[in-house]
Amino acid sequence: PSLGVASQPADLFGDERIPAVHVTRVTPRASGLDPWITVAVINWEDHERVLTVPIPPEAGERLLVWEFFEQRFVGLFQRGDSLPVAVPAHGTRLLRIAAWAGRSLALLGTDRHFSMGGVELADWRAGDNTVAARVCSPWPGEFTLWFAAPGRDSGAPQIIARRVRDGDLLNERNDR
Repeated sequence: PSLGVASQPADLFGDERIPAVHVTRVTPRASGLDPWITVAVINWEDHERVLTVPIPPEAGERLLVWEFFEQRFVGLFQRGDSLPVAVPAHGTRLLRIAAWAGRSLALLGTDRHFSMGGVELADWRAGDNTVAARVCSPWPGEFTLWFAAPGRDSGAPQIIARRVRDGDLLNERNDR
């Protein structure tokens, strides 16, 4: 994502001729929102491939993974896990990987910018069951924010989507 920070190829010295996995550390503009990483997985081949992406150890213990282009929750992972990513021919998958303790609402991603929340939010205050945020997008029009809320029984998060626009003040509550 265009954030003034270079991405780093994670497989520079691997078997591939051209690096296929690029990691970017995102420090969000919003005060109160912890940093995360994005991982771009690129398929340079003429056929679909499944690439295995090791989750960087600095990402955290328990991790939420969201995919930008398909706008879907990939899953909840642990430090040291590997993530199989199916990428269409000459396609890209862009993952947002963020630490999550599982006890409060968390930002999963957005459909506005490749950072998935790095530039679209100006303030972020999270409590046990609430999030208050100020949307400050440099681009006009509506877009979607996705949240993960603690699940009821299984430990898997509940996914919540909200349509927002620049200037919105968001107050989200998880009433389990």
